[in-house]
Amino acid sequence: MDAVVLNGFFVGVIYGLVAVGLVVTYRCSRVINFAYGEIGMLGAFVFLELWTEEGVALGVALAAGIALSAVLSGATEVLVIRPRRDQPRLAAMVGTLAVAAVLLTFAIRRYSVTPR
Repeated sequence: MDAVVLNGFFVGVIYGLVAVGLVVTYRCSRVINFAYGEIGMLGAFVFLELWTEEGVALGVALAAGIALSAVLSGATEVLVIRPRRDQPRLAAMVGTLAVAAVLLTFAIRRYSVTPR
């Protein structure tokens, strides 16, 4: 029973972190970023690849994954969201869906769909 409660707690914490990230992103840009999860996924995959397959130190691999996610987030903001500020918000949201599709396609081709 304790394991179920502990697992539920951690799942709730993860949902809370995702929600806070989405709210902060929305408050800053006034656009719902649908590529939010894919950007985090790609950073996690890069971290995992560097740490387990390349033998890079844990701190360096973690910093590389976070840096990649930050760069992708910034690039999405500058290249997709900002140019569409004067247009309806739907245009920027569709742009973030396109970014999500591109990142997901890249991740599937690079890392396959096999769970790790």
